[in-house]
Amino acid sequence: MSPFFNTHPFNTLGYAVGTITVLLMAWKLWQGQRKSPTDFNGYYLRFDILLAASFVCWALPFFFGTNPEFMRRCSLAGMIFLYISLLYQAVIFWYLALRSKIPLWIPVVVLAALESVSLWLQYQNTNPYVSNGILHWGITPAAIHLHGFIVFISFIPVGCYLLLAAAKQTGINQLKTTVFGLAYVIVAGSEVISNFAFSGEDTITSTWADILIFAALFCVLLIPRHLSVTAPASDY
Repeated sequence: MSPFFNTHPFNTLGYAVGTITVLLMAWKLWQGQRKSPTDFNGYYLRFDILLAASFVCWALPFFFGTNPEFMRRCSLAGMIFLYISLLYQAVIFWYLALRSKIPLWIPVVVLAALESVSLWLQYQNTNPYVSNGILHWGITPAAIHLHGFIVFISFIPVGCYLLLAAAKQTGINQLKTTVFGLAYVIVAGSEVISNFAFSGEDTITSTWADILIFAALFCVLLIPRHLSVTAPASDY
């Protein structure tokens, strides 16, 4: 790989592309909220803004250098934003499927507890470095495995719900809901494969895969109409 990427890590480009895609989704959700506010879109808007913030943190080394302490701070800041955003995934799934069954605080507290342990482990043992144009975050296996588990349990329930909802829709709405449901499942599956089989390290191949997935989602977002999923009625 070109020496250029030793000071501008190639895998951080995936986060830069992801930032653009997520911000486009946030903008479309914001437009929808202005016209017709819903709890679902409101939760998703907050999730997208926080997720974009985490991607920005992880993309910064490409633009501002690879000083180890700077990369460590970017890693931890991005993880904090990510974990806060995942709390909204817990809220979204509760809103869609669980609000008539359990109080909101249960999934939020359980997820927050796991995230706190993960952040503590990463704070104690994050030593990023660049090798062959790839930024390696230098996180211990225990933290990597716990992080993969957290992302998996945050994304799989919502992804499955979206795919089931898509089966009851038609036309463009069905296509968009299916794509986003599959995106959730793919993200969850890739986290399991990456964090349990390959120690959570990015590669040139995985970075290209990330870029292509984000590019595909960007194209889907350009299709008129917003993602629409109806939650079951509840008196909770």
